[in-house]
Order: sequence, then C-alpha cells, then structure tokens
Amino acid sequence: MIDIKEKYMCDGCHACYSVCPKDAINMEIDDEGFWYPKVDNTKCVNCNKCEKVCPILNKKEVKSLKKAYACYNLDEDIRMKSSSGGTFTILASEIIKDNGVVFGAKFDEDFNVVHDYVEDMEGLSKFRGSKYVQSNISDSFRQAKKFLDDGRKVLFSGTPCQIGGLKSYLNKDYENLVTVDLICHGVPSPMIWQRYIDELGDGKKLSAMTFRDKSKGWNSGVLKYSFEDGSEITEEYGESLYIKGFIKNCFLRPSCYKCNFKTLDRISDFTLGDFWGVEELIPEIDKKSGVSLIMIHTKKAQDLFNDINRSIYYEEVDINKSIVFNTCAIQPVKNDKREDFFEILKDNTLEASIDRTVVEEVHKANLIGRVKGKIKRMLVDCYNNLYDLYIELSYRKYELTNILEKKINIMTIDESIEYLIKKNCSLSRFGDGEMKLILGNRIAFQKYDYKLSKRLKEVLQSKEENHIVGLPDVFKSLRKYDKKATSYWKRHIWEYGYSWLELTDKNKIYINSFISRCYMIFVKKDKCEKQFKNIKQLWNNKDLVIIEGEQSRLGIGNDLFENTKSINRILGPKRDAFNVYDKLLEYVEKNISKDKLILLALGPTATVLAYDLYKLGYHAVDIGHIDIEYEWFLANAKDKIAIKNKYVGEAKDGMEVGDLDLEDYKRQIIAKIIN
Repeated sequence: MIDIKEKYMCDGCHACYSVCPKDAINMEIDDEGFWYPKVDNTKCVNCNKCEKVCPILNKKEVKSLKKAYACYNLDEDIRMKSSSGGTFTILASEIIKDNGVVFGAKFDEDFNVVHDYVEDMEGLSKFRGSKYVQSNISDSFRQAKKFLDDGRKVLFSGTPCQIGGLKSYLNKDYENLVTVDLICHGVPSPMIWQRYIDELGDGKKLSAMTFRDKSKGWNSGVLKYSFEDGSEITEEYGESLYIKGFIKNCFLRPSCYKCNFKTLDRISDFTLGDFWGVEELIPEIDKKSGVSLIMIHTKKAQDLFNDINRSIYYEEVDINKSIVFNTCAIQPVKNDKREDFFEILKDNTLEASIDRTVVEEVHKANLIGRVKGKIKRMLVDCYNNLYDLYIELSYRKYELTNILEKKINIMTIDESIEYLIKKNCSLSRFGDGEMKLILGNRIAFQKYDYKLSKRLKEVLQSKEENHIVGLPDVFKSLRKYDKKATSYWKRHIWEYGYSWLELTDKNKIYINSFISRCYMIFVKKDKCEKQFKNIKQLWNNKDLVIIEGEQSRLGIGNDLFENTKSINRILGPKRDAFNVYDKLLEYVEKNISKDKLILLALGPTATVLAYDLYKLGYHAVDIGHIDIEYEWFLANAKDKIAIKNKYVGEAKDGMEVGDLDLEDYKRQIIAKIIN
C-alpha cells in the first residue's frame, strides 16, 4: 500500500485515491493545508495499485517534439480576460465544438480552487485566468476516464504533476484525450489562501476575485477582490503579501522543491505559460495584453495547433531560448525559510508571518534578482550578437553569389511602375509570406493550404506574355532599407534564400514587389511622392474593381483613387481568403466585364487570383499594401501605425477596426464573399 514517509514524495495528484478499487484511500489535509493519501486498512486488500500508479514512484521517461510558439488570441476581449495570451480558451473551444469535455481549475462558492469539467462554451470562462493555489482534483480522473471510455473527446488541464497523475491512472493512450499542463512555479497551500482572503476581508464575504487583472497591462498585474457588500480591494502584483510569499516560495507544497516534472520532455501534449522575455526574441510583437508561450510535445498537439492557428497570432521560437526568462519550466524552486514560515505562522497572523519571513529579505532578494536579471540579459545579448554576426556573414555570402552569378534580376521601383503602365500587363506579387506558404508553412493571416502552395509555385514559375511576376528586391543589396527591414530580410534570406534561387529563373526580369511598399522601409524617402504620383497613372480615368479584405477599404479617406472613372468593390475575408477563392473567381467571371481594371489586395490569394483572372482575359494587378503605405506617407509616419477605419495587421492596435458608416463606400460594394 501507499505509504508517504517523506512529504516531498507526494504531489497530491489523487491518482492513488482514484485507482483504488475498494475506495480504501482518502485524501486528508495536513497541518500545512495540503492533501495526502490515508489508507483505511480495514478496506485495503494489498493490491498495490496505489503504489504502481504513483507518478513519483514510477516516473516515465518521454521524448518531446520540443517545438515552441509565441502566440495570442486574436479576440482581444478573451485575451484581456486571460492571464497571458488567451490560448487555452481556443484549445478548449475546439474540443467543445466537437461535443467534447474540458477539465480545468475553478473557484467554488467559497473560493477554494477545485477541478471541474464543462461541456459548453459558456462554462469555459470559469477556467480562464491563473489561480495561484493547489486545486483539489477530487474525482476528476474518474470522470475523465468515463468520458473517454464513452468515446468523447476530453481536454484535461492542470499542473504537470496532475497531468502525470492522470496519465498514470489511465494507464493507456487515448486518442481522444488532449492534455495541457502549465509552466508551474509551484502550488501554494489552500489553507494559506483561505487564511489570506479571510484576513483581507476582515469578516466580509468574497464574491469575485482575479489574480491577474490586466486593465493596466500584462506586465502590471493587479489582484482584484470584490465583496458581497459592494466593496473592492485591489493589490499591485508586486505589493501583495500573498504574492510575495508565493514568489519567495514560503508556502508551496514540499514536492514543489524537488519537482520531478520540470523538464522540456513532458508527458503532456501542450504546455502553456506567460511568455516572459518574448520581446528579446520578437521585438515587434504586440505584448500589451499578454503573450502565451505554448510548447508542443506530441504530434497530436501539433495537429490540433494547426487546426486552431487561424484564430491566433503566432510565431515559432527556439524552445531553448524561450525558457531563458521562464526557468520555472525546467528548474524546481528553492527556499530555506519555508520551515521558519510555518513555525512563525503558529503564533502569528498570516500577514505578520509573511512579513517576518519575506520582507526582511526583500532588499537582499531584490539585489540578487537584479544581478541575475542582468546576467541573463548579458547572456541573451551575447547570444543575439553572435547570431546576428552569423546571419550577417550568411547574407554577405548569398549577396555575393547572387551578384556574381546574376541569379535574380529585379527592376527598380521606377522601372517597374513605368513597365506596368506602358505594357498594360497583369501582375502577381510575391513576398516573404508567399515563399513560406510554398514551402509548407503558414503566415499570420493565411493558414497553410496545399492547393494554395501548389498554385503559388505555379504562378512564380509561369511564363506568360502579358502577365509578370513581382519579387522583393532583397537579393543583391539591403543598403537602401531601414534597420528593422534589413534585419528581417537578412533572416529571411538565411532561411529561404536558396529556395528563391531554386524556384526563380535567372533569364527573367521581375517587377519589384515593393512598388506597393515604396515608403516605410526605405531610409531615403525623397522618391516616394513621385512614385505614388506615377503609380496613380495605372488607373487614371479607368473603371476600377477592387477585390480586398472586408476591412481594408483601399482609398477611403485619401485621394489615392480620385483620378478613376468609377470604383466597385468586392469584399473578401480579412484572414484565410483562399477559403473562398473559387467563389471570388466565379463571381468575377460572371459579373465583371473585361474592360475594367481589377486591383487586388488580398494577400497570397491575390497573387494567384491575378494570374487566373489574366488567363480569363482580365487586366488584374495585385497591388497589395499600396493604400496603407500611402496613408503612412501622407502622415509622415516614422513607424507602422494604425490607420483609422482600416485593417492594418502590421501595426499595434491596427486590427481593432469597427464598421464604417459611409454612404459612398457602401454604394461601391457590389459583393461580399467572406465564407
């Protein structure tokens, strides 16, 4: 039978309690507030299932895929209500949609943290947000097994040790089970939590509580307590005594200090956590409302992630770099004053106990923390500098190869504009995103699609008389671009440069794709005004049909198209437009006359659509970002800024776009094909 001789040898996962065929094990609370198994010898039949199921006594070795992503939910409301980036809600929603069940931690009516399950979308809100208390698993393992055996999909979320306990209890791989664990600091005592809210409320009953209110930003978390009498207490995250005790590891479970589950090789499918330090890896990421670090451990997890990634912004990162500021993923906590804390607590209030244990050490701890932080940043900076040098040398080698062998030949922007006007030809533009899709990756606003990938490659290698392909002018020199663009394209060439060489024709001359990006990325901007003026001649006195994303609104609020004869608009989806590709093509063929100029701004979908429309006899030009670049030019913008009433995926707050009540614009819309 299970016999806990040392408390650090039990993580309170309830696996032994759940597996006992005679219900001979109860989970009893010790004097520190943690659950431990207690065997009723009158019921025990010595089957030893309790020992065999223990994930600490029977540790399993696994090998993980070790893939990691920075991501956040594109639904800003859910993102704000979540502790980090709102990724859990999307994973859980996908299971619920398939008649599945989701298990997670919630507050009960007395603000104990307990595990429970939900079967509908509305119920997911109770699992949202961090809860810095060990949850009571109770009968959740048994309930999950019943759902699994009935054939229903189950997502089970919990701490790494709880997932270890669940997998050990189930003792088989269920294809219909998805497990999600956390980057866990450690689990505080439920007893300490109850004492804290009792002392804080001073007799008042708590009615609502959040550990991570983000109204002041992700990095400025606030604990918010609401009471039944209408009063409210808020605590700055770094000033809360409870959080100080938690961070300084005063009242965590003994097993947390020798945790067996802190590793990158995890038994779970996913690991979720706050992506602290994400700006070191992705400087341009929008982190104000929180960013999740999601680790992928299994093929099942990767497949599910591929299914849900249209609902998130994500960027793959090196998993080893991702944990530089998230060391709790791999290192157990330490505290040599834990015993002192519980001894002091016997004769003092919780506040006084934390004060005496933590606050006396705060200056020393802060100094050590600052030194550790500086060392980490120095190591990161050193790594990044070496990495940058490697990228720089790689680009120089590529640049020299391309110049000497004349591999990719691209016109200047001025030559490109003149060519398009003079030849009256159709254009398909390629950039970084199109190449990523060709090679099997996805981009922020277009999921990978095999057919799209195949069609993009076909267009890139096409040889039509009056259709031309545009490429980004980055293969022979980057000197004319600003620092941010130069850094980005060097990395792109390092990863994809030789694919460009392989898929393009050195005997062809390509249009410069940057005719639609002729302002923001350039160091010298003296040619921009003339270039915008010249490109307007492409549609001078013509009947125009614009095929664009539903919130792109090209030319609205500026004079970009003031010289046209007429404008009609066909609106497509702002994301994953290739989903409606056939409908768009069919609509144009049936309803648009061939004497009209068609301008397309619909991401990679526009690249293929311009080609197919040309084949049908239309004059179609993939014009891409021209309107946003023109807006930035008019505003004399120094950085990529949001534009009122327009979807700008590259700008902070640029995706928060409302309806536009403008009659002229509404009259121009002849079709809306978004699903």
